[in-house]
Amino acid sequence: MKYVIYLLPLTHASICLRASLLGQTVPDASIFALVAFLALFSGASLLVLRRKDA
Repeated sequence: MKYVIYLLPLTHASICLRASLLGQTVPDASIFALVAFLALFSGASLLVLRRKDA
């Protein structure tokens, strides 16, 4: 179950927020995951919008 939870974007967002509030370094893996989610969701939304306009 732990690995399934790490596939969700909110998990990485809370890891980054917690680390920044505690004055710790933000994990690079979580930053990379958030950027990957951003690219994935942005690309998917662009595809849906283009398909809707056609």
